[in-house]
This record gives sequence, C-alpha cells and structure tokens, in this order.
Amino acid sequence: HWPDTNIDEETVDKLVLEIERGSTHPLAQGILSHLDNSKSPSSQAETVSTKEIAGRGVIATARLGDEQFDVLIGNIALLSEYQVLLTPDQDQRVRLWSGEAKSIVLVAMRRGSSPYALLAAYALSDPPRETTASALKTLRELGVEIKMLSGDNALTAAAIGKMVGISVDDIFAGVDPEGKAGVIRQLQESLPSPRPSRFRQKISNLPVIRRLDLFQPQSRLGVMFVGDGINDSVALAAADVSVAMGHGSQAVLAGADFVLLSSTLSSLPGLLRISRRVTRRQKLNLSWACI
Repeated sequence: HWPDTNIDEETVDKLVLEIERGSTHPLAQGILSHLDNSKSPSSQAETVSTKEIAGRGVIATARLGDEQFDVLIGNIALLSEYQVLLTPDQDQRVRLWSGEAKSIVLVAMRRGSSPYALLAAYALSDPPRETTASALKTLRELGVEIKMLSGDNALTAAAIGKMVGISVDDIFAGVDPEGKAGVIRQLQESLPSPRPSRFRQKISNLPVIRRLDLFQPQSRLGVMFVGDGINDSVALAAADVSVAMGHGSQAVLAGADFVLLSSTLSSLPGLLRISRRVTRRQKLNLSWACI
C-alpha cells in the first residue's frame, strides 16, 4: 500500500474485497484469498456498479458508510487510460515484481471529483507446472513452432517464458483478447504452404485422384491456440485448431475443438500424435477406396 491523506489502507482493503467478490478471474480469486486471510476486517462496503474490461481489469463504484468511491482495479494499461501515473518508487516496485514472473494488479481510487491516485498493488505468482518445459520441448521435436501470448507486461511475460524455454522473440506481451486474435491472424497470413509428403506426391498423380480433385495442396500451415480463461475465447475462435484446458470456463470449453482434461500441456504432444495418425489413416483409406 501507498499512504494517502484522503483514503487509508483499511478503506482500500474493504473496497477491493467487496468489488473482487463479484469476479471469477483467477487474479481476483488470489486477491480475495490474501485479503480474507489478512488482518483486514470483514468488508462493510457495498458495490454500486462494476464494469469489466477484458484483458485490463474492472472499473467500479463502491460505497463505504456514507462515502462513495470510484475504483480502478487492473493492469497498467487500465490506469493509463485514466491518466494515473506511477511515482519512481511505485514503478521500481512494479518492475521488480514483474521480473520475478509475478502478475501485477494495481488499485487506484478517488473520492468525488478528485483525481485518481494509485493506493495499492498486489503481486500474484502462478508458476508454470513442472511438466510444461518438457512438454514444449517435445512439441518442438514434433516440428511445432511455439509462440506465447500473454496479457501480462513484457517483463513478467519474459520471466515466465524463460522458465519454460520460450525466447523473448517468440513472446507477445500486453495483448488483450482482441490483440491475441490479431496475432493469430497475422501468423496465419505469414505461414507458408506445407511441403507435400512423398506419399502425397505419388498418390496425387493417379488419374482417379486427379479426376476427383482429391489431395489438393493445402493453402498454408495451421495455427493451434491453447487457452483456459474467458479472455482466450476470441483467440480460440480465430485459431485453426482450438484447445482448452479442462479447468477453463464453460464458455471456453464449449467453443474449443479439443479439451485437455488433465489441465496440463503434457497431454498435448499425445493429442498431436493421435491427430496425425488419424489423418494419415483417413487419407490411406480414401486412397484405397479410389483405386
């Protein structure tokens, strides 16, 4: 917390506690867990209105006693929209936490028509699973090129990428839901056409195959996106193949092509191998049926 002459620390905790109770976002749940276990008294605040901005945070109006407050809870992009500037000390603290692969949630408030002031920041850590790095290595061995899309700032995303073996050049940080979909579309436009296999080259020369217009060259390689949060729904829809983690939201699970029930990336190489095997078998059966 950073002290303010108008809004004390206890007031900040009570308002944040009340506002975040209405959110299912993992970061909100982490803040709730922290505040529920802290010395802060139970919230006596009342939420007047809230508006969630995907990939940025929440804007809320809340009441505590006879006083009403406007509250911003989210990332640096949200606070920048409302001209909330960080002091050198605050900026240094945020950079330090970001370099430790922590997601930062900032809290700014105001009373009445006064300007917003940054009053608190929460650093939440959700380290990658131990199996993630090995799963990504296996995917690369299968010929998969890996990119990381994150709503976290560049420092946090780079620190996480380093943990799992993803270089900075392959990381897109600070992207909102639409931004993730935009990156996927850019990748789709830049992908080259795949090199046909020897079997495909031979079978394509058969007269019956040419006559039925089968085995036409694929226009380009495909993009698979793996996500678990409600903020990933737009990106999942934009991808050629969408994969949802089993612990994701119902909206994400319903719109995905595949669901990983284990909620780990370790089962992704197996999914890819099975898919390739099924595709080869389908093509082989179709080829024998046409001969």
